[in-house]
Formats: sequence, C-alpha cells, structure tokens
Amino acid sequence: DIVLQRVKLGEGAVRFNQTIANSIRLEQVDMNAVGFLGTKAKSLSITDGRLRALAVKGGGIEKVYIRNSEVGFLNVSESGMPYISVSNSKLLEPHFYEGFIDQLSIVNSTIENAEAFDFKAATVVWDNVTLDGEINLTNAHVKDFRPTRLKRGPTLNLITTGSNLRFDFSAE
Repeated sequence: DIVLQRVKLGEGAVRFNQTIANSIRLEQVDMNAVGFLGTKAKSLSITDGRLRALAVKGGGIEKVYIRNSEVGFLNVSESGMPYISVSNSKLLEPHFYEGFIDQLSIVNSTIENAEAFDFKAATVVWDNVTLDGEINLTNAHVKDFRPTRLKRGPTLNLITTGSNLRFDFSAE
C-alpha cells in the first residue's frame, strides 16, 4: 500500500509511474501535480485533499475515489477506467476525452470547465451536481446516463454537439 497523509508540496510533480500497489491513499494532501501513468492498483483514494493536477492513465487502477477534495485537471484521457466515484468535491477542468469509463458517479459536487469530447462510458450517474464554465461534451456517448438534481452555474456554456446526452435543469 502507498499512503500519503498531510503532505504539502507547492511546486513540481510527484509521479508514481509504473508502480504496482494494492491501494494508494492520499489523505489531507495539498499538492501541485500527481501522476499515475501505467500504475497498477486496486484502488486510488483521495480524501480531504487539494490537487492542482491529477493524471491517471494506462487503465491499471481499478477504482478511483475522490471525497471532500478539490482536484484540478483530472486527466483520465486516452485510457480506460473501470470505476470513478466523486462525492462532496470540486473538479476543476477535468479531462475525460478519448477514454472509456465503465462507471462514473459524481454526487454533491461541482464540475467547472470540463473537456469530455469523444468520451465513452457505460454508466454515468450525476446527482446534485453543479455545472459551471464551459462543459464540452462533443461526441460524448454514454449507454446509461442518469442526471438528477443538476444545477446550472452562473457561467455555464454546455456543449453537447454530436453526443447522446440530454440535460434537464428544470428542477433548479
């Protein structure tokens, strides 16, 4: 297992490239950039943290959990991910393009300025999610899309050209 607790790093990146672990836990961290490229692990958990950039590529992490955190530039592009769960968090400029996620669940959270063009997923569940800034879902295709209690942020520019995703903000 890899555990980082109460770590604060201002500049530079921490890379766990090609790492093999049972689980990876980042708890109460304040870090600039963390990369998991080609990493193999059953789970990656981020709790009560702040990451300005997080890259998860290579499809070797089975489950990603983000709780009570602020994560910028979450990048899971160009790879497959079985499961991502986000709750009570803020995702700033996540990138889900040209990738596939079996299940993406976002609850009680905010998404700002997302790029998810050519994104594919089996199941996406969004409950009590605020969308703000430019949310680019061009050519995004999800087999089972379940948005509930979505909220429109003050600067929302939602782009869904070529996607099969439909949004209803009437419950705001």
